[in-house]
Amino acid sequence: MLRLTIRDGEVFEGETALDLVRAMKGASMFSDVKDVLHYVAVVQERLKEIEGIELALAGEKLDDRCESFVRELDCLGLAKLQRLSGADLDQVEHMVRETARLLNAGDLPGAWKFLRPKLRLTPDELAELDRRLGLDEKKED
Repeated sequence: MLRLTIRDGEVFEGETALDLVRAMKGASMFSDVKDVLHYVAVVQERLKEIEGIELALAGEKLDDRCESFVRELDCLGLAKLQRLSGADLDQVEHMVRETARLLNAGDLPGAWKFLRPKLRLTPDELAELDRRLGLDEKKED
């Protein structure tokens, strides 16, 4: 699962870069855009015109072009691309809190320190759970 967060905070999710670009096209105000490749070309042109930013896009195939587009937006800081495992973070957070309550005498940091390396989550998901649990600023020495 991919998540792309644009500078203005708008979020798009999909299984592939093509899914992300399709969602972006669907949400865009460019009513004259015909298809995904046309949308990418319009965004590329507008970025050059308005912000002086040139996207170096590669790929002739639709999938390759969309991957290049999303990667460029991320590399240039125009968006943030995250790879997600698809885990339900609400359920994971609940499990950590219950583990702390039941097995760790309420010691949330201790339970999280034990569970964190065992979870198959992406770095972005782990950071989000750190934040949700209120443990993102508490670093171990």
